[in-house]
Amino acid sequence: MPFLTEELWQRIPRRQGDSTQTVSLAQYPVYDDSMNDATAEANYELILDVCRANRSLIAAYPTGAGAQLYCQLYDDSNFAVAKEHLGSIRSLSGKGIGTIDLLSKEQEKPVGCIAYNVGSKAAVFLLVQGRMDLDLEISKATMKLNKCNEGFRRSQKLLEDAEFLRKVDEKVVNAERARLADYEADIRSTTDTINQFQHLRLR
Repeated sequence: MPFLTEELWQRIPRRQGDSTQTVSLAQYPVYDDSMNDATAEANYELILDVCRANRSLIAAYPTGAGAQLYCQLYDDSNFAVAKEHLGSIRSLSGKGIGTIDLLSKEQEKPVGCIAYNVGSKAAVFLLVQGRMDLDLEISKATMKLNKCNEGFRRSQKLLEDAEFLRKVDEKVVNAERARLADYEADIRSTTDTINQFQHLRLR
């Protein structure tokens, strides 16, 4: 790592008057508040969150080459940011993407799609109807839900066991509580997925 760092540092243009020969002797960077841009940071996080959602959907529901994605922004300024950086969104969302269409908050949600919420800022949709075996996906999601429910009950039983709480370290208890919360989140997410697939099957 030191060699790679040195190589990269040597290729960075020097500030005027800086004659430092090696990164090992360079002055440590000093924070400059004037360079802080909260708006740019929020825009950057929005783009990354949308890209993560796109990748998650494609990984969870592979529809083959040419995946069709939609991104609906719930705020006019966020829509403008996404429109400006659509090329970056496409590049960072992974392979196998056919199209990514942006939707404003006023437009109707696309039909035949699985949704993935990006907090309160946006939602991403992947077209699955006609591209996946919905019955198979419902079966797979149901199996996952059953496993999540089993894990939830097992974790809940442990946390209700007074002997367990008395004997184990607090870190172990906290880890089990975190595991229980994870199971709860997975149950909600998987249940929502099953409902979406069942809704699509009825169309």
